[in-house]
Amino acid sequence: MDRKSAENGFALAQFRLATKYQEGGGVFLLRGQRADAIERWMKASAENGYPPGMMGLAAIYIEKEDLKNFRLWNEKAANTGYVEAVFGYGSYLGNDQSAFRFVQNLVKSYALLSLLYELDGGGNVRRDVDDVF
Repeated sequence: MDRKSAENGFALAQFRLATKYQEGGGVFLLRGQRADAIERWMKASAENGYPPGMMGLAAIYIEKEDLKNFRLWNEKAANTGYVEAVFGYGSYLGNDQSAFRFVQNLVKSYALLSLLYELDGGGNVRRDVDDVF
């Protein structure tokens, strides 16, 4: 199901296929083919607007030390309202020594993190925001 759906442009299936390959699924003959397939499907998922795919692609760019594309996809994911991405993006903006070279913006950081705190979507969001403040 995942492969055919992924090939037909279904973002969730593309993400699931990339994740399956990350977890060791699938058969690849040559070294590097697995990493290429993971990146290809994660990128397809991200480009099709799936926030976890955007975050997955951002993680791939971190491994490749491509900070520009990491920042780009992290911000795109945050712009979708995906809580995990909003939290990360807001945290990075509030840190003047960001390892990922985000430009510090304390007002935007506070706004994003306080919004997450007030909305309290469950999980550990409030605890995570408390750790930042």
